[in-house]
Amino acid sequence: MSEIAHGGRTILYVSHNLASVAALCTQACLLDHGPVVHHGSVDAALERYYESFEKSERTSLNSRTDRQGDGRIRFTHVDVAGSDGTVKVGDAVEVRLHYEAESELSNVMVGVGVNGVFGEPLGLCSTRITGQDLDRVPRRGVFICTIPRLPLVPDRYSLNVYVQVNGVMADWVQDAHTFDVAE
Repeated sequence: MSEIAHGGRTILYVSHNLASVAALCTQACLLDHGPVVHHGSVDAALERYYESFEKSERTSLNSRTDRQGDGRIRFTHVDVAGSDGTVKVGDAVEVRLHYEAESELSNVMVGVGVNGVFGEPLGLCSTRITGQDLDRVPRRGVFICTIPRLPLVPDRYSLNVYVQVNGVMADWVQDAHTFDVAE
């Protein structure tokens, strides 16, 4: 692909993999739900893309309209913290997913996807993977995912969060939270 991209041909490359866009492209178009919001250098497009993370981070999770699911349960707040409040390489970390539901629910699966600075998927924590789907979930509460030893290097990361009830997506929010990992 790199040979073709750098061989003097024009290629229209569509991707959410920002690392490959940065490596292969000299120009970029950034779309936001359809319309073009930037056309120009790759660096400027990536900067604008990162700014959109910060904008969605400032928007209350309750107010986010870019979520998917039937709404039986909704995430209201997400936070990530180590034992002293900061997130450090190799430390124990908790990812806390605050939620509200219409009623008490059963057969609930919760997941958290970790993405790198270029949007590349790096890891997944899920009750389905661990065989620990939840039999009963009260109307309000906090799902806590404990990572005993954080395997991430110092950088900025984002989280996608999702929850299914009886195998049906109830809430899915991409880039629900961003956090920095310190040395």
